[in-house]
Amino acid sequence: MLVIVRRSDGKEEEIEIPDDYCLEPGDILKDGSVIIMVRCSEEDEIDAISMGFFADEKDDDLL
Repeated sequence: MLVIVRRSDGKEEEIEIPDDYCLEPGDILKDGSVIIMVRCSEEDEIDAISMGFFADEKDDDLL
């Protein structure tokens, strides 16, 4: 997964993190960088859609 971090010197950088990590904005990495955004890959988005986490239309069955 791609994450955007803010380094201790204030610079922002996009880095690759293994997909088996569970990270969210605000988490601090070992080097002191703070995660400010987590970006999902297209594969992650396709998986989420196929599992029903996201839908284009409102699901009336759940209301």
